[in-house]
Amino acid sequence: MKISCPECNSSIFDLQCCIENVEMKSIPIRYMNFCYCCIVCGTEVETAKMLDRNLERARKEYDYIMEDKKVIYRVGNYSDSTNESYNKKKESKKCMH
Repeated sequence: MKISCPECNSSIFDLQCCIENVEMKSIPIRYMNFCYCCIVCGTEVETAKMLDRNLERARKEYDYIMEDKKVIYRVGNYSDSTNESYNKKKESKKCMH
């Protein structure tokens, strides 16, 4: 697929990867964002496929963070005896080197 820069019409690009910091539903998210950068003028350009994959990576990161929060919420609401048994199971899974 041939793309051209919307600013200068150049077709010479570098592929860039950077860490994006955004908020999704008031939750800070960090994910890998890929785009092309025009070598002539520096304009960043994303193809539709790149945009879809970037959004998918952001969504996966959001889901991962929300799953962690659910686990913390669930553990925090258990009774003390349940928390103790959870902590014992957690300790037993530690590596012994």
